[in-house]
Amino acid sequence: MSLHVGRARRAVLVLVLVAVSATVASVAVDATPPAAHAASGFTGLAPARLWDTRSGTGIVTVDGTNVGTGRLGPDATYRLRVAGRGGVPPTGATAVVANVTAIDPSEPSFLTVYPAGANRPNASNLNTDAGRTLPNAVIVPLSAAGEIDVYNAAGTTDVAVDVLGWFDGSGGFTGLTPARLWETRTGPGLATVDGLASGTGPLGANASFRLRVTGRGNVPATGVGAVALNVTAIAPTDASFVTVYPAGIARPNASNLNTAPGRTLPNMVIVPVPASGEIDIYNAVGSTHVAVDVLGWFPSGPAALQPLNPARLWDTRSGPGIGTTDGLQLGTGRLAGNGVFTVQVTGRGPVPATGVSAVALNVTAIAPDAGSFITAYPAGQNRPTASNLNTAPGRTLPNMVIVPVSADGKVDIFNFAGSTDVAVDVLGWFPGTPAGGGGGGGGGGAPPVDAGLLYVGGLTGLDVVDVGLLRRYVGPDAIDADTDFAVNQAGTEFTYAIDDGLDQTVVIADLTTGDIKTQFQLGGYQVAWSLVFPSPDDTRYAAIVFGEDSFTDPNILRIVTRTGQLVAQLPGARAAAWAPDGSLIVLAPASSTTYAMTVIPMVGSSYTLATFTRAYDDLPTHITVSADNTLVAFGDGGAIWTVPFAGGAAPSKLVESDVILHEPAFSPDGNFLAFSRNGNGGGPGDCDAVYIVPVIPSGPPIYTTSADTDPYKLILEPFSRVTSCGEGLFWR
Repeated sequence: MSLHVGRARRAVLVLVLVAVSATVASVAVDATPPAAHAASGFTGLAPARLWDTRSGTGIVTVDGTNVGTGRLGPDATYRLRVAGRGGVPPTGATAVVANVTAIDPSEPSFLTVYPAGANRPNASNLNTDAGRTLPNAVIVPLSAAGEIDVYNAAGTTDVAVDVLGWFDGSGGFTGLTPARLWETRTGPGLATVDGLASGTGPLGANASFRLRVTGRGNVPATGVGAVALNVTAIAPTDASFVTVYPAGIARPNASNLNTAPGRTLPNMVIVPVPASGEIDIYNAVGSTHVAVDVLGWFPSGPAALQPLNPARLWDTRSGPGIGTTDGLQLGTGRLAGNGVFTVQVTGRGPVPATGVSAVALNVTAIAPDAGSFITAYPAGQNRPTASNLNTAPGRTLPNMVIVPVSADGKVDIFNFAGSTDVAVDVLGWFPGTPAGGGGGGGGGGAPPVDAGLLYVGGLTGLDVVDVGLLRRYVGPDAIDADTDFAVNQAGTEFTYAIDDGLDQTVVIADLTTGDIKTQFQLGGYQVAWSLVFPSPDDTRYAAIVFGEDSFTDPNILRIVTRTGQLVAQLPGARAAAWAPDGSLIVLAPASSTTYAMTVIPMVGSSYTLATFTRAYDDLPTHITVSADNTLVAFGDGGAIWTVPFAGGAAPSKLVESDVILHEPAFSPDGNFLAFSRNGNGGGPGDCDAVYIVPVIPSGPPIYTTSADTDPYKLILEPFSRVTSCGEGLFWR
């Protein structure tokens, strides 16, 4: 609960934080993403960005290194350290799964990813077009130094690399320097590793090509359960799809590539290998050239990757020929901007109900209507600062991901902007222990499911917003747009003051209906500057009352009963807050340049919690105490600080900014803090955007910006900010 005095008051907005997945972009809170500890030699990670050539707002890497390095030039290679970063251990990792994105390339080119220091192979992981952002997943061995090389052939391009998991070399996976196994074209430099399956001509409509993969490109002739391939459709003549599956079985209802005329498109595929050592590659419509590069292989056996014939788990569409493996999660409708859909993976089709640590999925964005990105991550965990797909309007695009599952076997799929149809096919699973979390989506550093209610002073009446479902509906219109409010600890009442000139009328109203329960006179000149806060047991009320001239007369902290009887008053107080244990925290000037924060307990002597230099003459005016009574947060100019409730420690800066931050409010579990940031809420006047950050008192300060891409800004849908236009921000 916080007590504060400040700007003009307005009305109430209520945010139901079932799962705060509404932040625009995510920033990983921890340096080490949560892992899925697998028995298969593979450890899946929540995606973590290791390299981004760009710089600017919201562009970060997991540890602040390898960022802003500049565009990768023609015939140029960048050496990237992977080991010891983003959840990959400093030693013991033999290969990693990564998502590599070419961003706004200047001309057609290709990227190749391979072990640092090795000879660059005759293979590619990405084939780019000018101006077209394109991702692809790769599996790449690490050098002895834990590094990889990323090569760009022509022009310049920005590049982002996200790590998705790692292999420990215990028999689960053998990574290979990429080797070309099939090339339909002919000409200089267009050859396969052994001269076989080369120059076969375009793959026609409704046609399949049978490709031998074992005994080639360092894949052994026997003992292979599955292979990791990069499959590229080159200059297709029509919109079509390509499916890769074990030779000799019925073609599954799934796709690995969805093509458009003239657009070269790659995708990584993990495909089971039958006893014959061959796979089939099918093209539906028109004709296309195809190139297939092998990236590594998995042994057969119960401890390794369990490859599957592709099976569809989710399809937002409905209609003839559109189905899922079990008829579930079908026809759910397009995934909206800032929307999250939770896909149940385990216990469906060929995926067992238990013992699954991670899955290989093919995720396809179908006919998106805006430039956007899609991220897949374990359900219920914080959404990472990474993407698996970068989409453009009208362009259907697939990508393979390897993602840990939550404890209940689910994966969250997030879409940033616009809307898109989505199809998800499972390609295989890794045995082991699943990641933590489960159920519902999360936001970047955002609170988990059932995080309570966040009450925000908004623009009009009492709105209710279910952030998890991105729905807003109207509550009681009990107060106007020039009234402050406070919410009691139980979340059943709200309190506000009406300016009566020489007096103040305090109103206590039902939070659900807006009906007035009681009211009383407070007294004092207040105009538009009074806030009245109930104690945890709703028996006492505290308010800062200004004198006739609020800039020269001393403030007075008044404490009254529920009927308005004066209990005590303290002159000079600048802010106050009730602690959950009933103590009162008072903040007042200690000198011309400092503030002192004092705790007045229910029993015992008062003590000074902290003394600090104030940034502004009329601030700080906002205090909040965690529900477990252990931590106090307060705003002071362009920063929010925390200090232990017991005292004995200097304040620690939690958040900083270039503008005033105010109205901090702890989540019920104390793990997150909401606050307002001056003047960037997008509404009239001085409406401020609301932000939510994780509480990490010992970590470096979190810097926030006004940009809509700021990972901590609370946004219900693209460019629809949650705004604070009043003097109330409470989390219950």
